[in-house]
Amino acid sequence: MVNVRDADDGLNRTRLIGSLNTLKAIWPLLSEPECAVTQENIKIVICSVLCCLYSGFSEVVVPCIELLERIMTNPLPWLRDFVPLMFDATSSSPPFRCKSLSSGRPSRSASPVSGINTLPPSSLGSLCDVTVTADEINDFNVPLQLPDHSIEPAISESSSPLVEEEIIDPLMHADLYEEVTKCDRYGSDQTSPQMVGCSDDSVGVVKHLPLDVCDFSANCFVYTAAILGKRFLLAGLKGLKNDRDVRISHKILALNCITMISKHEDLSRATLLFGDFQQTFSEVSRFVLHDDDQLCASTVAFLFSIDRHKFENTDNVHNYHRVMRTFQPIRKRSVLQASIGQQHILDALGLLPDALCLATSEVSSTFFLLKVTCGEFLSSLRWSLINECIREKWQEQCLIAYFNLLFSDDQKVAHAASTGLEQLVRNADFTEYSGVFAARIPDNLLSLDMNSLPAVSLS
Repeated sequence: MVNVRDADDGLNRTRLIGSLNTLKAIWPLLSEPECAVTQENIKIVICSVLCCLYSGFSEVVVPCIELLERIMTNPLPWLRDFVPLMFDATSSSPPFRCKSLSSGRPSRSASPVSGINTLPPSSLGSLCDVTVTADEINDFNVPLQLPDHSIEPAISESSSPLVEEEIIDPLMHADLYEEVTKCDRYGSDQTSPQMVGCSDDSVGVVKHLPLDVCDFSANCFVYTAAILGKRFLLAGLKGLKNDRDVRISHKILALNCITMISKHEDLSRATLLFGDFQQTFSEVSRFVLHDDDQLCASTVAFLFSIDRHKFENTDNVHNYHRVMRTFQPIRKRSVLQASIGQQHILDALGLLPDALCLATSEVSSTFFLLKVTCGEFLSSLRWSLINECIREKWQEQCLIAYFNLLFSDDQKVAHAASTGLEQLVRNADFTEYSGVFAARIPDNLLSLDMNSLPAVSLS
């Protein structure tokens, strides 16, 4: 936790990445009630991770977003009342504050290790505590003065052992070698390949949470979604972040995290601040037109999560229609996958017949995952809640389509369909014929009356 609290993507980037990945792995343990970690420390970690989102290095940004998604998957009960900006403003724990590069980039003249009092432990040096002053570390930055063989060959031969003593073995001093040389390169080469193509928002790990993201009183859910949206998705008057400023993979991760947040908080009214201009998350819908199929799929999942809270007044119907009519199977699958368990939204938006048509027609697709998703969607439909006209037209076609999946030549598709068969029968609602079918044979036939057994078993 210390490396995340004192985050620095210039000097301690390797440790920061390792700490973020470790926190992601052990977060289920940290979120347990009997965990010894205090609520105060968890709040500091969350604020520090939000600060790390402004790093210009992808290897730092990716674990940050993944950790936030892990936190929001099963959020702690007090997160809804946690206001990050207020906590960040009132926190007075200097060791827990994030460091930042005050000038944006280290200057070439400044020593990259000024102010360091101890030598970071390496794989060998961690066995004992070694204290080194800043002056001693700075001695390593002095260029080696090799003797001039043309002038005094005799002296050079006698001094060569001394020169060898000044050479630092990078294997024996891995941490010192890595951090000093990388920081020097970071300060002298401002056009490093890792930094090329980064947007203006990639200023490095910030010291405090930015105030110009959303309302000051926003809770942790809203503020986290807002900072992800402003950092990776929305660009104010420019509309959306283009692919030159933000990587597509970062946009997908940010959308997935915001989708997870929207399951716990209504983000339909959240407002992002861009100076005098404001944006809402509804403008993210334009990513359905993006060339990348995965980004489009993540956008569809996000729009469905937003429409859960305001499907009566949504403007996304045409976006769903547009995705359903595309030729890309990944995009079609995204609509069906987002529709599973959201039957009431489809019905309210008038999209249920279109979704049924898509599911029944794509069972003959050559894309394995699309056929599996068709089966999952069809088995999740509760026909007793569907309008009578739609039911008369589509129920038989849906059952036939599902049986085609069940007897598919592809064993993976058939196995997936057989897994959802019990749910299909339970949701089919065959009215007076409901007792004719059974999903499985009872374990104990001797204790049952023969008249109570179903005539047909689908096991």
